[in-house]
Amino acid sequence: MNRGYTREQYLALVREIRSAMPEISLSTDILVGFPGETEEDVAQTLALMEEVRFLYSYMYHFNPREGTAAYDLPGRISEEVKRERLSRVISLQKKHTRELLKARIGVREIALIEGISRKNADELVMRTERDEMAVAPGPVSMIGSFAEITLSGLRGNTFRAKEARLCPGD
Repeated sequence: MNRGYTREQYLALVREIRSAMPEISLSTDILVGFPGETEEDVAQTLALMEEVRFLYSYMYHFNPREGTAAYDLPGRISEEVKRERLSRVISLQKKHTRELLKARIGVREIALIEGISRKNADELVMRTERDEMAVAPGPVSMIGSFAEITLSGLRGNTFRAKEARLCPGD
C-alpha cells in the first residue's frame, strides 16, 4: 500500500511514545482485503495488533473505487474472504478494547463534560484525556467544564462514574 515506513520503524515509534507517555492510548485504521493481500499479511496485522494493543481501531475492507491507483491492481480479494478477514480483525480489536477498558475501572480521571446523555437525561456525557467516553450524574451547569471522576464500571465501551466533581479553577 506504499507505506513510507517499515513494521520495525512503526514498532520502534510506538515504544518511544509509550516510554515518554506510558498511559497514552493509541488508535489506528486497519484495512483488509487490499489487492494482493495474503494470509501471511493478515497474520502479521493480527500479530501487530497483539503487540501494540490499540484502544480503538477503525476497521474496514478494501472497496475498489474507479479512478484510484488501486482500482486496476491485480490480485483482487473476494468479498467473502474480505469479510472473513475483517471479522477476525474486529474480534481481536473488541477483545483488546474490552481488556484495556476493564483494567481502568477504579482509576481517577479528568474529563471534559460535553453534554447530556441521550440515554439518561440525569447523566452527563464526558470524554477523558485518553478519548474514552464516560457518563456520570451531574447538573447541566457543568457542561463545558472539566471534572474529576472515578471510573466505576462499564456499559459497552462507555465508563460509568458515580459522580463528577468540578476541577479546581473550573
